[in-house]
Amino acid sequence: VAVQGATAFVGLDSGEVKGVAMESGAVLSGVGVGGRIQDITVVGRWIYVLANGGDGPRLHAFENVSGSLQLQGTLSLEGSEGAGRRRLRLVAEDSQLFAMHTAGYNLVSIANPASPRLVREVLTSQFGWRHVSPTGGELLLAAADPNSTDDGDHDLQVYSQTLGGVVVDYAYWD
Repeated sequence: VAVQGATAFVGLDSGEVKGVAMESGAVLSGVGVGGRIQDITVVGRWIYVLANGGDGPRLHAFENVSGSLQLQGTLSLEGSEGAGRRRLRLVAEDSQLFAMHTAGYNLVSIANPASPRLVREVLTSQFGWRHVSPTGGELLLAAADPNSTDDGDHDLQVYSQTLGGVVVDYAYWD
């Protein structure tokens, strides 16, 4: 779920994204993307949808034009959900998106919002990436684990983007 103004955008396992008026609950719009919706994020008037079909994750860029979602671009990405089948996450910071996968993330430029471009794929030895939070600088705070399932330690790690995703420090929590 992501919110833009008074509209919530809801992703379904069926591969549909529905725009719903939050006050009334009325469905305002809907589009299909051909894969299980993993995550949605909003940047200005743009709605970015991360979906996972049979051939891997895809990032879809939709422009919200008077309440109607207009597909402007699609980008195929590397990665998978892993054995834990944990949803892949999508996080925006400035003119870039971080699209999680089991073993790391894809860094995507949205400098041209209609045409997302892969900057780099970061692969790590961790197979349980859950979420990231950019710090506004070169560092990225990541919740990751050696396992893609829910067992084992769950680590909080700090990654340096300028060093290509190298761990610079980490901590554990139970």
